Amino acid sequence: MRTEDVVLVERNALPEEAGEERSPNDYELTLVRDVECELLSGEDRIHVGKGDLCILHPGRKQRLISSGGEPARLLTLRCARPLVERLLGQDSTRHGESAERGAAPGDPLEGLGPHFPSLSRTAQVAAGLLRELSSPGQPQDRSDVLLINSKILALLGALFAHGARARGILDRKPSASGKREAVAELAESMAGLDLSDMRAEALAERMNLSLRHFTRLFRERTGKSYTDYVTDIRIQRAKQLLVSTDQKLIEIAQAIGYRSLSQFNLIFKRSTSLSPNQYRRQYQSCLR
Repeated sequence: MRTEDVVLVERNALPEEAGEERSPNDYELTLVRDVECELLSGEDRIHVGKGDLCILHPGRKQRLISSGGEPARLLTLRCARPLVERLLGQDSTRHGESAERGAAPGDPLEGLGPHFPSLSRTAQVAAGLLRELSSPGQPQDRSDVLLINSKILALLGALFAHGARARGILDRKPSASGKREAVAELAESMAGLDLSDMRAEALAERMNLSLRHFTRLFRERTGKSYTDYVTDIRIQRAKQLLVSTDQKLIEIAQAIGYRSLSQFNLIFKRSTSLSPNQYRRQYQSCLR
């Protein structure tokens, strides 16, 4: 799949000594398809596993290398920076003006990445979208290009929803007068957190609140118990994964925070009146 601003390629992670040329103007969103490898990002070496997503920014010293005796297969979406700026509604001419004045141009994806583990919602959404984009067929007209751009925008949305705002709230200790506002902010941004560990006890402790105080403030803000609120988020995310990916049910259950398939099946059917398999068949057939 290739357009003027986008190219999707299957490639291999090379050994470190082989080197690799990267475009100075492209973002690379790369999904690791099989064996483990390493991401070199500045001075850091990050272990990357099967199903993990990496984002490499233009102008940075970043690349993926094989860490074992065999190459790692990669699926890489290269997006020209001007396209990313247009999709995000940014004016690239401002960056040119900044450069003329000697100021460093801003990165519209600053702070995102470089690594998203396979169990994160971001990696799972990215895997589904990249598989769709890699299906046979080349863009033939403007409508095809618009469809591709809409999928890239959805992927960018998943990156931004990774939970930076929610994690920032958890990392600060609210004052006594600001605890109600902090809990309200957390509730509004929780959909961006990974759901593998959303225990109320852990969140309350990170916010320097007692469990009782945390759950009371949470109910005041949302009108729901903490358990019901998190269940709603998990079920919504499960619906997205069931329709947009071919992951096994146990993988989806674990990704959204359920340790057993039976628990996931029970709660999903209680919420939707359908089993996960029934929901997948019904809604995937609507998309064909």
